[in-house]
Amino acid sequence: MAENVDPIANNVIINNATLTNLLNPYYAHPNENPGVAIVAQVLNGGNYHSWSRDMLLALKTKKKVKFVYGSLLALNNPNFTL
Repeated sequence: MAENVDPIANNVIINNATLTNLLNPYYAHPNENPGVAIVAQVLNGGNYHSWSRDMLLALKTKKKVKFVYGSLLALNNPNFTL
């Protein structure tokens, strides 16, 4: 995915395909993987409230909270396998 840079404004120019991917809730950025911690604190018995608040904020930021709530429709593609 190549991005163009406007040398005058020093801004990244995002094409329509890139924008479509970024807005797609199934999109996973190359830096996202199961081994990356998205909240700083580890869940234990005494910090559930602050941990859950931080986790919800992180998931909303990454547009992934619909996976937790189950409100995201499943992919209907017979060629897609896990």
